[in-house]
Amino acid sequence: MNEQLLPCPFCGEKADFEESIVWWVRCTECFGEAESSETIAGAAANWNRRTGALAGIKMLEWRRGYCDDRVTIEQASCGWLYQVRVLDGVIYLDLPGRLTLPRFETVDAAKAAAQKDFERRIRSASIALGGDHE
Repeated sequence: MNEQLLPCPFCGEKADFEESIVWWVRCTECFGEAESSETIAGAAANWNRRTGALAGIKMLEWRRGYCDDRVTIEQASCGWLYQVRVLDGVIYLDLPGRLTLPRFETVDAAKAAAQKDFERRIRSASIALGGDHE
């Protein structure tokens, strides 16, 4: 493999090739991916033409969900459901796919982490403008 891979356009970390029936490239840190290809050279080209620059990604819109004496829930839905829960004074963030990140200092910090995850998911599905598809 002599194919050179550019750093991840989203987080700047290293990327590696993955193979099953086809080849693709995945970031080792944020797990951003590029479109797959039947060849390793095609996978490298797909990865290297990606960009982290988009016209813009909207902010998640939060709404108050369930609330009682023990728990307060705020939710943002955008095709994926993000949920910030304050349960007995402990702040949790539920990400899409049922992954829970515990113990944020503030609700705003949990919402910022949700926004970062949302943007990572959007960027991982984007390609550079003007890029050719194989």
